[in-house]
Amino acid sequence: MLAAVGQAAEAARLYAVCRGPQYAEARQRLQARIATANKVLAARNPGLIHGWADLPGLDR
Repeated sequence: MLAAVGQAAEAARLYAVCRGPQYAEARQRLQARIATANKVLAARNPGLIHGWADLPGLDR
């Protein structure tokens, strides 16, 4: 579970850096990493899930 928290946090930080159309594919892969980590976290503690509000500087 600790690894899932780290993976979700790392993917969220990288997602915030990947801006612009040239990073569209990278953002899709990072979204998949966040979703995978969220599944692991939700199984143990739903309060640990990372959402869009947790990604700094993103207006979604």
